Amino acid sequence: MIRLLLALLFPLTVAAQQSPFVLKGQIGHLGPDCHLYLSYLSDGKEVHDTAQLQDGKFEFKGSVREVSDALMLLSTPQSMDNVGLDAIFFYIEKGTMELSGKDSLMTAIFTAGPVNQEYQELLAQLKPFRERQKRIYLEYTSAPLEARHIPAFQAAIAEEYAAMRKEERQVYLTYAAKHPNSVISVTALEWYADGKPDQQADDLYRRLSPAVRNSAKGKAFEKLLK
Repeated sequence: MIRLLLALLFPLTVAAQQSPFVLKGQIGHLGPDCHLYLSYLSDGKEVHDTAQLQDGKFEFKGSVREVSDALMLLSTPQSMDNVGLDAIFFYIEKGTMELSGKDSLMTAIFTAGPVNQEYQELLAQLKPFRERQKRIYLEYTSAPLEARHIPAFQAAIAEEYAAMRKEERQVYLTYAAKHPNSVISVTALEWYADGKPDQQADDLYRRLSPAVRNSAKGKAFEKLLK
């Protein structure tokens, strides 16, 4: 009887366990006057950690139950002088993640960690649309003040932006359709739905793997769809 109970309880025990992660890498050859600040969620609670760079090298260690949203910020003597915020959003995942950059976080790339490499793939597909957004914004703000109030000019800007957004939203759907086993597909569908229930997002969500749908991100997104 005891063996039977242990056999039944063991899967629950495994599911409840946290798994270790290592986040390491190199940002140029920055010295010990530069620090990285890491924030992520673990069991719904915020975790904060700090690492000092030694010749650009750094390492964080911890544990998570599953993939978690994360933010990392680089503090340098220059950034303390209000040169600009150098930070990235990414995902803490089980196992080893490796990050490499020449001199900043914003231009760094993940060379190890499958979830973050999939996230980079999505961001790379979105980059042309981010650049188009900037051009549209610049086109509007650089126009004379009188022109900005002309209905035809406003309509042209709005039409250009709407066309760009339509193409961008299709990228989210295509990504989710091609990556049913990736939790990043949930992120893509979140950005597509933009906080509102959506039938196309719902249909694609149903096609994701059970593991992705049963993740914390998957379950949270499912609530949005209802």
